[in-house]
Amino acid sequence: MSAPIFIAIPEAEFLGATQYIKPANIVRLTQFEDTCNVMFSEHGKVFKIKTLLTASEIHEMLQEMEEMASYVFIEGLLGGQ
Repeated sequence: MSAPIFIAIPEAEFLGATQYIKPANIVRLTQFEDTCNVMFSEHGKVFKIKTLLTASEIHEMLQEMEEMASYVFIEGLLGGQ
């Protein structure tokens, strides 16, 4: 069994605060001029945080995680060859 994977998103409103969110729980990214709102679900509720990361940066992190997951999956099928 593998451990859950989270992405770290620093909050803009609470300096030093970081939310660790499962990629599958991200509901919406809304880009504004200087901030991005990240909406995510947890325990049947939807929460919103504001971050200084751009939606493009978050999307890029999500894509990198998907690529790594598929690479690990393929390596596992090939027996590490």
